[in-house]
Amino acid sequence: RSGTTKDLYQSAMLLSEYIRERMKSQTCSIWLAQKQGRSKDGHDATEQGVLKMLSMSGSGSFVEDFKELQIMPMAVSYEYETCGALKAQELMITRRDGCYKKKAGEDLASMVSGIKQYKGRVHLEFCKPLTVEELMEADKAEKNEKYRVLASIIDSHIIPAFRLWPTNYIAADLLTGGNKYSGHYTHGQKMAFIAHIDKEVAGMPDEV
Repeated sequence: RSGTTKDLYQSAMLLSEYIRERMKSQTCSIWLAQKQGRSKDGHDATEQGVLKMLSMSGSGSFVEDFKELQIMPMAVSYEYETCGALKAQELMITRRDGCYKKKAGEDLASMVSGIKQYKGRVHLEFCKPLTVEELMEADKAEKNEKYRVLASIIDSHIIPAFRLWPTNYIAADLLTGGNKYSGHYTHGQKMAFIAHIDKEVAGMPDEV
């Protein structure tokens, strides 16, 4: 994520070549996040830059190169969001100061916390692999638009695959102050969720 333009290019090319070689040899599968970092609103839309990185090592056509990678979108749904308090704190500081400057080692610490923190139930859903027809659809677009269209196609697989937990419906009702989704959770589940949020907030500093 850091270094000169040349360093970043060489790093991206090396990663691209590694992923392609592994997929061609079918040595192993590669789990790859579709964007840098985690979104604050839970909407992790696929970044075109990731797709462009994957295509760097290709030697054929747009369709051939992505077909070779055998891309299978997937969705991971947590019942309880990890690093929720850290995200809220970052958003509050950004809203107050206009920006948020991360401290040295903060990303690594967040990753470790995200792995260790309680997540409740976790659902993994593997979607159908991208088809040649979908790749051909993206290939119809202009040069740079191809990646935008392909990213949109990948998201069209992932978004419907997310599982909504009772906590999602509870949060929606708490945000609006209504009970539109009350049929999706019990009173006990709501109280447990509120207690969880209160515990998270209690660990935040009074002034951020």
